[in-house]
Amino acid sequence: VTHETSSGVLKFGPIFQKQFLTAVYKLQQDIMQ
Repeated sequence: VTHETSSGVLKFGPIFQKQFLTAVYKLQQDIMQ
């Protein structure tokens, strides 16, 4: 998985991707409340 940022393209493995998406999901839930 590649993720483009202002500093270039970062490549993440599936494990990191799962952790990242979980963290983003939790953050969004906190914002919604």
